[in-house]
Amino acid sequence: MWKSIRGFKFVLIFSFFVCLQFSGFSQNVTIRSLEYYINKDKSSFPLLDLSDPSNKLNIEFDVASDFFPSLAIYFKFCDINWTPTNNDLLSNRGFNFQENLKYDFLPVSVNEAKYHFKGSYPDSRGEISFPFEGKWMFFISDSYDTSIVYATGKFYVVKDILHSSATVKSESLTDASVYPANLAKTLSLITKVELPSNLFPNYLEGAEIVQNRLFDYSIFAGKEKISDSVYFDWDGNRNFNFVVRKIKPGNEYRQIDLRNESKYPGKFVPGRFEGADENRFFTFGSKDLNGGMVISNFQNVSSEYLEVQFNLRTGEKYNYDVYLTGAFNNWEISPKFKMDYSNGVYSVSTLLKRGIYDYQYLALKKGREGKAVADFYEFEGNFLQTTNEYHIFIFYREQTFGGYDRIISHITLITGN
Repeated sequence: MWKSIRGFKFVLIFSFFVCLQFSGFSQNVTIRSLEYYINKDKSSFPLLDLSDPSNKLNIEFDVASDFFPSLAIYFKFCDINWTPTNNDLLSNRGFNFQENLKYDFLPVSVNEAKYHFKGSYPDSRGEISFPFEGKWMFFISDSYDTSIVYATGKFYVVKDILHSSATVKSESLTDASVYPANLAKTLSLITKVELPSNLFPNYLEGAEIVQNRLFDYSIFAGKEKISDSVYFDWDGNRNFNFVVRKIKPGNEYRQIDLRNESKYPGKFVPGRFEGADENRFFTFGSKDLNGGMVISNFQNVSSEYLEVQFNLRTGEKYNYDVYLTGAFNNWEISPKFKMDYSNGVYSVSTLLKRGIYDYQYLALKKGREGKAVADFYEFEGNFLQTTNEYHIFIFYREQTFGGYDRIISHITLITGN
């Protein structure tokens, strides 16, 4: 009798939990330390080259949740502007959704999260695939309600089908409006494309250039908009040159290394022990991860979270907003990282797991027509010797499956020292 009552109580509790899930109950979930990279290189650019089947996109994150997390990951193909497609022919239905995620437990010393997930894609069981070359996004969502999205990520899928090449040269702008003079130090990228006979010149869209991991600030050289800094040449047959001028190389990123427990023993730590960060407009920085990060192994008992306060000493308050941006927030401008001013210093705090992170400060100014413009050089400077990683993607308007933006070639250029 006792056993049957216990079993009945268990069924009631389980049924109640399931009913909560399906009745719109949302988990109190926070995704922390999201990182995605290719193979074992945690600082690598998220570019999945399917010409080598051994290449994998790895996704890792910690989870803070009141209950055992019921999460899913789904993948969506995007157009050239990172808009997920609504075309059912491009949805990859049946091979774009993973649920019942398996987790490891974090060490008990980690208070800000309890679970850790790591997945590799395409997976060995063939449940996840990427049949189209182009831009993709993944979404970490509630398993029962995929409209509840906790985190997202962007990556590229390529498989070169044509020959292309790129060259870079430095130049100094002579425009008198460029001041100070070091802002006149720029780069020009020339991308040469030769279409094979099975592709049509009219459907070639252009070349997109991504500097390091600045996805939201890429430059597109196409056939629609022409200017003195972005244009193309065409021989009337199958050869194209896409030219992008006036690219500012910027500075090496600032970097914080939180792995040293002796240097960072406490929970609340400053980003810089020698005082606040200073303006680097005329100071060249040290080598970095080209905008990446390397988070400590989740199994280490010391791989905990620290509340890090970033301080930028300016001496005065500006008539524009100042933001912290870095690998820890995908180099995005978000209200959470807007800095507060007090007594000559701009400050903001954020929770970071032990690891290495590239970061910098930017000024958000009003540009033409009152639109906000991100100025990455106001506090960081601009130097031709800066090492940058440029990814150049050639886009073609594929006519099959209702038409989509297809990457048909990819080039990586390393500039600077």
